[in-house]
Amino acid sequence: MKKSDFIEYVNKHFSEDDWSLDVCANRSLAIGEFSSNQTVCTRTLYNYVDQGLMDSRNCDLPEKLKRNTKIHRIRKNKRKPG
Repeated sequence: MKKSDFIEYVNKHFSEDDWSLDVCANRSLAIGEFSSNQTVCTRTLYNYVDQGLMDSRNCDLPEKLKRNTKIHRIRKNKRKPG
């Protein structure tokens, strides 16, 4: 990963200070610790967690465990239409 300093920053504050990934991404820009070229967006951070590229896992994200994703199925007709 190219942005390893930023990822280390996010891992540190996520685990020690109990910040969310969104807070880590936005606060680093607001304080000025990292420029926008040195960071990744919040969605990318969540994708990194899904792929296992970060120290945290999906079980560490409280909202991710609450959501129940369902598979969208197309209903098959009982009779032929027409």
